[in-house]
Parts: sequence; structure tokens; C-alpha cells
Amino acid sequence: MLQPSRNVKLRRFRFISTVIAVAVVGSIGLTTASAHAPLTGRTPAADSIVTKMPGSINVSVMDDGIGNNPADYVHLLDKKGVNLAGTMTTMAMGDGTMLMSKPQTTAKGWYAVNWGVTFSDGHWSQDSLPPWWAFGVGVTTPKSSSAKVALTSPTSKRSTATISGKKIGQRTLTLSVAGTTLGSVTWTLVSASGGTAQNLVGAVFTWAMNTSTASPKTAKAIGILPFAGVYQASLTLQSLKTNTSLQYTGSVSIGS
Repeated sequence: MLQPSRNVKLRRFRFISTVIAVAVVGSIGLTTASAHAPLTGRTPAADSIVTKMPGSINVSVMDDGIGNNPADYVHLLDKKGVNLAGTMTTMAMGDGTMLMSKPQTTAKGWYAVNWGVTFSDGHWSQDSLPPWWAFGVGVTTPKSSSAKVALTSPTSKRSTATISGKKIGQRTLTLSVAGTTLGSVTWTLVSASGGTAQNLVGAVFTWAMNTSTASPKTAKAIGILPFAGVYQASLTLQSLKTNTSLQYTGSVSIGS
């Protein structure tokens, strides 16, 4: 089983107050990266669909002189779990570093990037920064009926979210909420199916999930689930009105 550590190794949706949303997601949706170098950019963008494979898969980190540890890597993975990226290289960017790997494929499809680097203070990036993201190349999301996702919570009543389809691709998750809410949903692939390699089990994808001015009673997240299998969903939401936190978990089977 692939652990999100050193093994193999949107369309943009404008939510209310983007700056606040990013800050909240960083603090409650992911392990906070404030104690270490922040992630400043990824190419292609997370959860985007591009017309062709870019010439380089890039990760920009605000930490200089990194990327020289033998354990550091940037991998490009398809559903077979094969690393399709070349040897990682680095480029200095002021006080930061860009980590780069050249794709060894131009094929259309859904892909995931898994990366890891040792910070200049000796800590491992995956302890504080998201190690995975997904994107598509020259693809369209397969049509699929929406489905309900049963959610449980240790502190709140049971709830139900809706996912826009139960096939791989760029999907939307919605949840009825009371008032302005910011947060995230983290999807962990817990079992593989439909040709997905077993070494991809453990891949983790995180989407921002927030209410918008257009739908103040509905929290919405948009992102890509690139591989077929069962995903465990973990939602963490913060009410800006009551300053209370909501946590839910659920699972959904995604087909190819």
C-alpha cells in the first residue's frame, strides 16, 4: 500500500473571500504549513484540465537551497501507478525553489502528482504541505448521475452531501449548511478498482469547500478524483458566524 510519504511517491471556482478561504483551508483542512516553507505554486494547477501535457511538472516552495536530498522527488502517476516523470531538477527563485520533473508522456488522461522534499531545517514537506494533486490532460469528465454521500460526525448530527457523479473526473460536492462557512474536503483513496493500481491506495486529494454569495446555505467544493476506487471523505468546516467547527466523514465509490 502506498503511503502518502516517501513511496511512489478548475476550472477555478470563486468562493466568498478567497484570501480568507485559503487561510482557513490551510489551518483546518490541512496540517498547517505556517511553521515551515509555504507552497507557492503548482503546474499544472491543482484540479485543472489542460489541453496538452505541459513540458514540466513544477512545485514552487518558499525555501531556498532545497531539492538536493536523494529522497526528494516529483512523480507523475497515471492509473497504473507508473511514475511518468523524469529525474527531478531544481531552479532557484529568489528566496524559494522550483522543483521540476519533465513528463515522459503526452497521452491524454487523468493524472496525479506526488512530491516530497526536505526543508532547509531538515523537516519533511509532507508533514506540513499537501503531497498530492490531480489534473486532467485533454479529457472531459464522464457523464454520471449525482449521488448522495452519507456523512457521520462525532460532534454534529448525521448529514448528507451530494457528489455530481460517481465516475472519475472533475466533480462537485455540495452540502447544506447554516450561514457562511469555510473549510475543505479531503479524499483518501482507500481501495482500488477499475484498473487502478494498488500502489495508488493512500493517495490524498484536498479541495477547498465553502459557501458563496450566490448560495449562502450551500457549501460547495470542486476538484478532481483521478482514479477509480473507494474514497474516504473527511470534511472540516468552520462557521464564520458562530465560530464553530463541523467535522464529517463518509465514503463514496468512484468508477472508471
